[in-house]
Amino acid sequence: LQTAQSMAASSNSALAQVPHGAALASLTDAEKAMTVEEYLKSAAQKRATELKRHGEELIQRYDSEFKRARQVLRDVANEQIRAATADESNSSDGAAALPGGVVEATAVVDQQCDAFALVAIRGTHKGRSFKIEPSSDKKVWTIGRTSDNDICLSGDDEVSSAHAKVMFDRKQFKLQDLSSTNGTYATNGAGSTCKLK
Repeated sequence: LQTAQSMAASSNSALAQVPHGAALASLTDAEKAMTVEEYLKSAAQKRATELKRHGEELIQRYDSEFKRARQVLRDVANEQIRAATADESNSSDGAAALPGGVVEATAVVDQQCDAFALVAIRGTHKGRSFKIEPSSDKKVWTIGRTSDNDICLSGDDEVSSAHAKVMFDRKQFKLQDLSSTNGTYATNGAGSTCKLK
């Protein structure tokens, strides 16, 4: 078997752009004593360890950013709840009117809650957002064209009468299509969409 030193000295193609002296000088004595196979395995293991460490650092950074963003969303949601509570005390029916005559009931939650909103990205209601606020007695919201839905998208012929529903379960929101004619699509936040089954 050739050693890494003799292989590096005799191989013109592997070190074509690096002078042989520089390539040999960069090897440790232990690496010079290795076979090419041992050297390559060692280098691959070292690189894999570096990549794993880098991946773990990225995961920690993203986790930290996620926690900060989640707290900001909670703060915004709770501020909106406080504002809605103040508005409710000034109104007689306890509901906030949205553009287009749609009324969204505002639920008051005593404890801190996660913020969640559905945003229309196409169609008649493009740009509108619909805030979802879980409470002890409200865990399911229906979406459709008729007024008996929690989120009413009247005037949009692409929306079925009973189109989809949002459920809050175990601190997670779930979106489910209700066998609508045109289907329900969700985005990943970066613009790409997927059709719900």
